[in-house]
Amino acid sequence: MAADLLVDTRCRTLSTAVRQRIAYTGERYKGAHQEVQAHPGKPLIPAADTWEQALLETEFLHRGGELGSASQHPMGIVRIRPYPDRLTVVLDNEPYVIRYWVDRLLPVDSGPADEIRGICGLRYSRTGHHVRLYRQDTATAIDLTGFNPHWWDRAVDAAVVDARAQDATPCFTGATAPWTTAERDLHTALADTICDPHLGSRLLRRIRLTAFEGPYGGTDLWSHPAGRQRYDWILETLRGHDHSKLLALLTDPQTGVGLQLRRRSCYCEQAGMEDEGCTAVLESPDGVQRLLVRDLRWTVDEADLQCRTKYVTDRNRHAFSPWTEREDTRAVR
Repeated sequence: MAADLLVDTRCRTLSTAVRQRIAYTGERYKGAHQEVQAHPGKPLIPAADTWEQALLETEFLHRGGELGSASQHPMGIVRIRPYPDRLTVVLDNEPYVIRYWVDRLLPVDSGPADEIRGICGLRYSRTGHHVRLYRQDTATAIDLTGFNPHWWDRAVDAAVVDARAQDATPCFTGATAPWTTAERDLHTALADTICDPHLGSRLLRRIRLTAFEGPYGGTDLWSHPAGRQRYDWILETLRGHDHSKLLALLTDPQTGVGLQLRRRSCYCEQAGMEDEGCTAVLESPDGVQRLLVRDLRWTVDEADLQCRTKYVTDRNRHAFSPWTEREDTRAVR
């Protein structure tokens, strides 16, 4: 009887840990179960094990965190699978989401040294059903999957046409393309102002905790300088979270993002305050890292859903066409 009870307790503890991990990553139960079971005693959500990997993930988040209500998934991300040395990101299987990420991530030289769009040094390669992103000359990796990888190629082709139409130069042509001089100069110039990237990395590895139930989501996440060696992050959602649960997940001492709740203004339980947004401020113990959580609490009606459906249909129709040819109405297949 004692042995049976011990086994049952272990199973329930494992199941609880798996469900907790899923709350952050959105993984399927089987995959999360395998990872938790294979690494007993290890952190439930592994951290990036190098500065460069954390920095790439933070830049990924910074560049792509404004998809908002255009996708029902936060930033178009359906699931995350975190490893110490890499990150697997399952994207929404929609052409416009793939084009969004191509436009936001891949570096394009617009002229002056301080006008590189995208992530300096970022390159990509196709590996089976994955598109692997990495910064040239570093041991970094973000694997994108969940979609037809040929869509990525088509989106890249359209992005190259757009760049050249604007007299800009794509820096990413070829998986082994070296850093351009402009990329290297800008990356070097910014080196002294790069803040600790681990908060951004931790947020990305837990991005699914901001997910909504239902067809209409909306998560924006961006950062801005707040003094030397510090960035403030802002997480903005449109509606519907259980704020106590969200804040508990963010501030959990074992699985959260390393921040503590400092201030909270929540009007969800107050009559007559239905139109007021709710906010919370989270900070690291030393006050260096800060996250502002803001829920706008917008209401969504049938007209909003129809508008979003029309927007997605239109974006998908043109996802693989250069923006200069948007009058072309051929459907994406």
